[in-house]
Amino acid sequence: MDPRLQERKKPAVRKTDRPIGNGKIGEKSYQPLESKEKKKSEQSSWTSKLSSGDYEDAKAFDLAKLKEEWEAVATAMTGGNGVYFAALNSGHLELDEENYLITYSVSNAFQMEKIQEKKREVLKALKIRLKNKLIDLKVVVDENEEKVKAVPYTNKEKFEYLSKKNPALKLLKDKLDLDYDM
Repeated sequence: MDPRLQERKKPAVRKTDRPIGNGKIGEKSYQPLESKEKKKSEQSSWTSKLSSGDYEDAKAFDLAKLKEEWEAVATAMTGGNGVYFAALNSGHLELDEENYLITYSVSNAFQMEKIQEKKREVLKALKIRLKNKLIDLKVVVDENEEKVKAVPYTNKEKFEYLSKKNPALKLLKDKLDLDYDM
């Protein structure tokens, strides 16, 4: 039989009510099963790596490696923008190398809440990237940063703030008989 006349193998498809491409809502569409299965396998690949034991239980790592992987995870999870990205990149990382406890200090409760929402995903990604199943994450609000800093608004407040940092400004103002109200 002529190979050109043989039927071509058609990809398996799944019938769906969701529009695909330029389809209209309510129309029946067909989506290749391969693409759905591929997406599903990509999404669960990191979880399967975690449960499969493809790596040691506790491979050692240092703070520099943690910071590098933390930035990569934050960018990968959030696409490099948004509230979650800001929350994951604005804090301070500390590492207890003995217990593999990561302490992430943030400046306010809102950031802490946003990180808590993504904590499970961040931990799974870090465990895979750092090849260490024993990693744990603790998110805390830094009390020093929580206090609202007084921001100088008026010219007088600005001058007083700067003169505290550099007392020579007062001397210069007095010698030149300057006025800070403009």
